[in-house]
Amino acid sequence: EDEDEEDARAARPGALQARMLGSRNWRAMRDTRRYRHNYPDLIERDGNGDMPNLSFYRNEIRFLPNGCFIEDILQNWREDYDLLEENHSYIQWLFPLREPGVNWHAKPLTLREIEAFKSSEEVRERFVQAYELMLGFYGIQLEDRDT
Repeated sequence: EDEDEEDARAARPGALQARMLGSRNWRAMRDTRRYRHNYPDLIERDGNGDMPNLSFYRNEIRFLPNGCFIEDILQNWREDYDLLEENHSYIQWLFPLREPGVNWHAKPLTLREIEAFKSSEEVRERFVQAYELMLGFYGIQLEDRDT
């Protein structure tokens, strides 16, 4: 049996499992699996060269809709847990995925952007700060910024 077919079969819930998990949990499990396997079925469209996620992390654009620059978030939202809880449109800008999400203004992260993120010290530093911001929201403290 082909490994892909075996993975697909293993990912499908049985009748009992489907009833126990519910459709929402099943979708979350499926989405997490796709993420962990680097989106094997994702076809990246050739864009017009725009890299909005990178532009946001370079502090060149505000997140949409009605957002602010990443530096504003990193400096002014830290420990403002009510603001972090009430506003959900920023999360897909702070932690972009390679697939569309709930905020249709947030664009999927491209492979070109991933490489640009990795090659920019400024962007990497902001990404770690964003990670620390959200860890703080959940009551967790990052122990080592280098790992």
